[in-house]
Amino acid sequence: MTSHPRRVIGLALGTTLPGTALGLWLLWRGDFTPRVQWTITASIAVLLVLGLSALHERIVRPLQTLSNVLAALREG
Repeated sequence: MTSHPRRVIGLALGTTLPGTALGLWLLWRGDFTPRVQWTITASIAVLLVLGLSALHERIVRPLQTLSNVLAALREG
């Protein structure tokens, strides 16, 4: 069984993958210079990684805080 943050990241990746793949396919099939193609491809990859990283942080931090609160309540 996978953890909750991994499932959410997987779901986010799964929802962004079709649009990203279509955009890259259109980019590479179009009449663009190789420099433009590589620049946009790298930009998309970096933005995707940054977005998934930010999503992971927004999920993990509240869960860690909740876990710490529950542990403190158990200790009294």
